[in-house]
Amino acid sequence: MRFIKKSNFTPIPTGPHNERTEAYAQEQRDWLRAHPSELERSMRKFLKDYNIEFEFKKIFYIRSSGGFIKQFYIEDFYLPQKRLIISVGHKPFKSRNSKGQDYKEFMLKREYPNLKIVNWSYNDFQLASTMKELLNYINSIN
Repeated sequence: MRFIKKSNFTPIPTGPHNERTEAYAQEQRDWLRAHPSELERSMRKFLKDYNIEFEFKKIFYIRSSGGFIKQFYIEDFYLPQKRLIISVGHKPFKSRNSKGQDYKEFMLKREYPNLKIVNWSYNDFQLASTMKELLNYINSIN
């Protein structure tokens, strides 16, 4: 199996082999779940402390019009009741479209139009006020 490596993207298997691609995505997710960063552990504790339902390392698939998996993203935290992705400690991608969105955000919102995405940096964890802002934001989403 060949892989395409694009900078800032998870390498994806080429070809329309959904089963192999899904297995590869799950293997990557399992590894990431087993090796969380300090920020991911902090966010997980924060969400658990406030009894916020979440999925850790959720896979989002981008499919072609024929239904084949073209790409996948493994997001740090997904809050299904709020349809919110919280990405922890990542810098936005440098490639942007005409609306100023980074490519990953653009692709996710195109495939899943009702998603909301929040990028949370290391500095955001240092301030109690920003954690309170995040909690207020989460609670404000219907």
